[in-house]
This record gives sequence, structure tokens and C-alpha cells, in this order.
Amino acid sequence: MFLNSSGRRQQTKSLTLTTNMIFPLLILTFLHQSVAHVSLIFPPARKYDLDFLDKFRTTGPCGGMPKGDIVTTIVSGQEINFEWHLGYAHPGGFKLELIDEQGTVQKGLTSGFVSKGCKSTKIDECLTNLSIDIPNNIEGKKIVRLTRQATNWGKSYVFHSCADVEFVKLSNYQNDCNGHGTASGSTCNCEKTHSGDKCQYIQDCETDSDCNGGECVPNVGTVLPKKECYCPLGSFGRKCEKVSSITSKVFDPTLYKTESFVGGNFQFLYRYIDTETMEGIIKAKTTNFVAVGWREKHSTLSCQSFPLDVKKSKIGKMHAMDCQDIIIGRARGNFSNIGDYYTRDRSTPRRDEVYGGKDDLIAAAGWEENGETTIMFQRPVSSDDTDTDNDFRAQMTFVWAHGQSGKQFYKDDELKYHGNPKADTVITRGSKDFCPGQCETGLSRDGQRTLTLVAGILLFLSMGIQMVQNLSEGMSCGGKSKTKEAISMEKLN
Repeated sequence: MFLNSSGRRQQTKSLTLTTNMIFPLLILTFLHQSVAHVSLIFPPARKYDLDFLDKFRTTGPCGGMPKGDIVTTIVSGQEINFEWHLGYAHPGGFKLELIDEQGTVQKGLTSGFVSKGCKSTKIDECLTNLSIDIPNNIEGKKIVRLTRQATNWGKSYVFHSCADVEFVKLSNYQNDCNGHGTASGSTCNCEKTHSGDKCQYIQDCETDSDCNGGECVPNVGTVLPKKECYCPLGSFGRKCEKVSSITSKVFDPTLYKTESFVGGNFQFLYRYIDTETMEGIIKAKTTNFVAVGWREKHSTLSCQSFPLDVKKSKIGKMHAMDCQDIIIGRARGNFSNIGDYYTRDRSTPRRDEVYGGKDDLIAAAGWEENGETTIMFQRPVSSDDTDTDNDFRAQMTFVWAHGQSGKQFYKDDELKYHGNPKADTVITRGSKDFCPGQCETGLSRDGQRTLTLVAGILLFLSMGIQMVQNLSEGMSCGGKSKTKEAISMEKLN
């Protein structure tokens, strides 16, 4: 077939349009599946320490994360052990480099990408720390950027995590233990809220005595906190400081509505105790963490703008994990750790307090028996934490998950990636739309606010139009009256 110049231009234009359409679709497909989950632990990541800051969804050299209050002091000329949390072992390597605010690389701390693993297999990129000798000639405030590849999604697909640091010479260095301890030579005596030789690790407890009758349990993986309180029946909270009305493992399932998943291996039971309070129960055949979350089905992209100081995603599309109000529970025997979490995006859920909210649980309890975990909780149907909590009453997008077991990379009860239902033999997560209660309008809170605003504007306009009509009619009537009077006078004259 022969084409003239006009035909070639038309074909080129068609190919260009096709390519421009296909490439974004491919990227969206990758975004939907990829889960690198990486964030710096030391030096600590920038504000919010989110771990799903990929090149295609986020903006700027640090994934849109703002500079926080923490600036870590690092001594030039010494060896520093950089550490990070890795939620999923994508094939590919990592690199560490120093950059400025514009993202210009000032110095590479590694020679390109490093690929080392935790197993002797070809897909073994599990390394989560690296010791590096810092040159003597580096001084001043810098940004450390960790870049992690996900080569199974493309050669240029990477995730970022940044930390703010200041390099000083040894003669000018004062060990401040990162503000969470007292220096003792080259090490630190840390507050109970932190541990490590530089008090670099966050923890909720140091010993059982910090847990008000609970147990202080170490987290064996890379997630923070390094230690957390597990509470007995009758108490809950970060330090088991709250009294729970749930004191028994016995409940009547006929009092609850039930949503069942993967053949009944994961169940969510719920009921309304009264108009203001709901109670939920998670029953899952796992000894790992369990989680459920919800957001109004008709939520708009505006929820992605929270927190306000974080740049929103470049992808104008909602994912099931976006803007989710989440409850996560873990149990060991009759002791449990249960909290109120939030996900801004596909990052590992963070407790509401991280975003300036609060834990809204009214009561909680959990236990683990015969390979099954049960988590019970009560919370308000509607919370005044409008940014980190969602109403449990309208048509919702509901998500559920539990941790992976039997793999070296995933430790017991460690909050890491929960699995791919399309690839893994054991399904450990999913989503579903359903209505737990009142669904008359089918509108989200944003939609209801918009509807109320529009109704107010329409009412105001209606009143204005009515006033104009009344004024117009008054003037018209006056004009007609004067005309009649004039005619009568003319007749009389």
C-alpha cells in the first residue's frame, strides 16, 4: 500500500494518538499493582514518612513530602548506618544520594544502584540498611534521598524517601541523641519512647510496666514502633491506659450483619449499638495482623488533598486504598494491639495521630485461638475527625486485609504488604461496595456539603428573583395608576 504525504501524516497522527493513549493506561496498570513501600528510618524520613512515593504519581524530588521539624546531625568522616523500611521486595536495587531542594544531585553516597539481598536467589532485593563512610569534606544542611527500583514495572519505575540532615565536623559535633535521650559518650540513654544507640527508633513502651497490665512486645521487622503494648481483655490504647467495655470473648453473631470474604476465611460482623455508636468484629483464619477500612463510595478526589501540606497525586483517579478510615488489630493469645489508622494513598496505614487526628475507638479487645484472630471494636458512627475518619453509615467502598505468613520477608504481625489477589495462591486482601445503614442520598460528606451549598445558593437566588419581581410589579402598578389618573383628568378638562 502506498501513502502520499497527507496519508503518512494521518497515519503518524493516529500512531501518536494511540501511543499517547496506551502509555498512560500502562502506567495506570502499573500503579494499580505496584507496591514498593519504602521509607527511611535513619535518618528519619520527612514529615508523615509515607512509603508509596513513586515517580509517576507524586511530584518533586521527594514525592511531595514537606520538610518537617526533624533535622538529623551526621558527623563527616565517620561511618553511618542508613536504614529503611521495605514493605515489598521488588526486583531492582537502591541508591542513596545527597540532593538540594530542587532535586539536583550533589553527591552520590552509593555507586549507582546497589542490589543485595536477604536470600541466595535472583529476586532477593531485601536489604534494608547499608553502612557508608561519609567523606570529611561534606558540611552543611542537605537532603538524603533513598531511591528504590521496581524493575518489574519498568526500568525507570522508582520510589523515593527523603530525610533532612546537617553534616558537621567531629570538632563541632554535640551528641543530642536526636532529641530523645541524654548522651553517654558515643551512645545515648534514651527516653522510654525511643531506643537505639542514637535514640533513632520510636517505641511505645520499654518494659511491661509501661503497658498498665499489658505486655511490651518487640516488633521484629523494620516497621516502627520497635516495641508496642498488647493489652488484656478489659483495656486498650497505645499503653493499655483505656478501660474497655468489651471484657468477654463471647458474643451472639445473630445480632450482627455479616460480610464474608474468600469462602468465609475472613468475616466482618457489624451492628449499631445506638444511633451514635457502631460495633465491628473481624474474624479471620490467620495469626497475622487483620484490618478493615471504609470510605464513602462517592468520595471525590478532594480527599487526596489532605494533608494540605502534601502535594496531591498526579493521577486523577481514586484507588480503593485512597482516603480510607482503617482499623488494624493484632493479637497474641488473649492480648491485643488495636488502633485507629488512616491511609492517604497506598502507603502503609498510619495512626490518626500522625495526621493530627486522634484514636476514636471507644472500646476494643482481641484474641487468637486455634489459628484464628478475632478483633472487636466500638467507635462513633460519625467522628469530628473529619479528615482522618469516615462515617460508617452511607454507601461505602470497604477494604479488608490480613498479613502474609510463611515467608521469610514477612514477620509475624508486621505491617507490610498484604499480598496480590491476582498473583498469590492465598488471597489476603480485597474490596467490596456495600451499604451498612442509611443510604437514601448515596452522597458522600463532600457531596452532601456541596448539595447543601447549592441549595442555599438557589434559595438565595430565588428570594432575590422574587424581590425583583415584587419591585417590578409595584412599579408597573404605579405606572398604570398614574396613566388612568391622567386620562381621567384629561376627560374632566
